[in-house]
Amino acid sequence: MFREKFSRILSFKLVSIASPHLPVNDRIRAPRVFLIDETGKPGGEVETSVALRRAEELNLDLVLVGPQANPPVAKILDYGKYKYEEERKDRKNKAKKTQDIKEIRISYNTGAGDLDVKFKQAQRFLTEGHRLKLRLKLVGREIAFKDKGIEQLDHFRDLLGLEYEQPIQRQGKQFTVLLKEKK
Repeated sequence: MFREKFSRILSFKLVSIASPHLPVNDRIRAPRVFLIDETGKPGGEVETSVALRRAEELNLDLVLVGPQANPPVAKILDYGKYKYEEERKDRKNKAKKTQDIKEIRISYNTGAGDLDVKFKQAQRFLTEGHRLKLRLKLVGREIAFKDKGIEQLDHFRDLLGLEYEQPIQRQGKQFTVLLKEKK
């Protein structure tokens, strides 16, 4: 029982120590800091109390942005605005990372009208910011004409004005390839 309580206390302290927040205003423990003012210009090495007074005069916060430096680097800024912009950057980066791969399936015998529909669908996927994957499936005797299947993939790629991200991969009776923008 004692061991369980002790481990809970330890785990709580570890979590609170590893917090992602930067020391602000009175929580800065260093006696001297290298100050960067509100405009971004270096102010030199000053005592923490002097830097705090300067930040209070401007109605801003003193934030320790480089705690590992010697002396630690502190910047005068609006901490609420800074946190908001950081969260906004994180959200934007997450949105960029969630890029889906959309797949277009064509076959050896896909007609011109069907290719036109697939072409429009592929263009819509690209304008939405998705990556595009082409899949060509050969059925029955079509496997004997795999060169014409690869020609069909090349033709569709040329219609879109894209290039292959990697060489065409053959997986049994299927050919798959990822497309990317031309450079």
